[in-house]
Amino acid sequence: MLKFLLLLLIGVAGLSQSAMASTVSGNSGSFRLCVVDLDALQEPYRKKIEAELAKIAEEFKAEFSGLETELKKEKSELDVIKENLQKNPKMTEPVGFQQRLKSFEEKVQEALKKEEEKRKMLQELVLRVEEKFADALRQTLKEFGTKEGYQLILPRGGVLEASDSLDCTKQVESNLSKKNEEIFGALKGSEKS
Repeated sequence: MLKFLLLLLIGVAGLSQSAMASTVSGNSGSFRLCVVDLDALQEPYRKKIEAELAKIAEEFKAEFSGLETELKKEKSELDVIKENLQKNPKMTEPVGFQQRLKSFEEKVQEALKKEEEKRKMLQELVLRVEEKFADALRQTLKEFGTKEGYQLILPRGGVLEASDSLDCTKQVESNLSKKNEEIFGALKGSEKS
């Protein structure tokens, strides 16, 4: 019963950091366990994902920069006309001014809508990549556990103390790296968007 409670406590303690490599014997037989440092596994992926997303965000920014410049130029031209009309009420409004003003407002609304769509697409991309990483990590841990005969893989952060000999982070990391294309594939699909 104490063994069960200890294992339950360790399991509940966290999905945060590491896995153990040992064989434990008890009344119900023996089983192998290891710890995996999830932070160490996630960090290089987090950095690469952030770098890729920053590139995509810069592409979006460059795309909108030209549009923003065009809109600012048009706004200043329209502001000059408005100012002249206010200074000289007897001056007649240029032909097509109202249409040009309406067109400008439509362009601004369209640009805002497009920017919001891009922002939303970027957020969806982040979620998709995070989901791919989480799926790949779960699959890797399951495959690794099965292949190596581990019945229990614990997060290092959820374990109060674990010998370095129980750490199988490097082996899991090696197996996870084989899924890079799967994880980062979602980013590649966005480059054309």
